[in-house]
Amino acid sequence: MSTPAEDKDLEEYLRRKSALSLGYKKIYIEAPPEELDRAITARARRALRWLVPGVLSLLIALGLVVGINVGVDRLVTVSVKAEKNAVRIKAEREKQREEERAKQPVAVVIDASNIEAQAQKDAKERAEDQKIYLEKIEELRKAGKTKEADIETQIFNEKYGRPR
Repeated sequence: MSTPAEDKDLEEYLRRKSALSLGYKKIYIEAPPEELDRAITARARRALRWLVPGVLSLLIALGLVVGINVGVDRLVTVSVKAEKNAVRIKAEREKQREEERAKQPVAVVIDASNIEAQAQKDAKERAEDQKIYLEKIEELRKAGKTKEADIETQIFNEKYGRPR
């Protein structure tokens, strides 16, 4: 076991207040050697020499990337809007052309010779139908069927008008 005096010496030593600790402080200065200090300082200066240009080049590259991205985005936006406008304008022009075409008179060429020939053909058929109808009415009268003949005459007049 230790004595109280030894304990006191140990406590002073641990607190660095003993004669031994104070003597050691005077002899030994706790500092790095000059060569090591110079080497570390030189490396730090070399590292700082490249830090500023590195940061500047990083900022320039970042600015270019952002600038190009924004520029391309605007270009795409403008291109899309221009294409939509072109489609809209084309549709409007086509609509205007259709409206103008609708306002213009339509030219129809009619071949009069065909109309005249058809009219003559229709008139001939009508005349033959009237002749057959009138002959039927005449036969009914000859047979003594006057009521039936009168009914057929009335139908004939409604269909063809008065016979000439």
